[in-house]
Amino acid sequence: MKLWIVAQVKSVDAAGWAQDWDFAGAFTSEDKARDVCTEPGDCMWAVESDTFLGRETVPAPGMSFPAGEGS
Repeated sequence: MKLWIVAQVKSVDAAGWAQDWDFAGAFTSEDKARDVCTEPGDCMWAVESDTFLGRETVPAPGMSFPAGEGS
């Protein structure tokens, strides 16, 4: 099952990595996740449930910032 993770980035380092963020929720559809991404720092990405992604620090796959799109 695909879940859409939503978070709000609070601060980033010089390389652009999120250093501080708040988890906002997990949603069963992209539309539901997009509906709550209303602030510029809000981001979302999809993950498959029950899938271990490892412990490396890597960017979230397909992360987008819907509130900032089109501006």
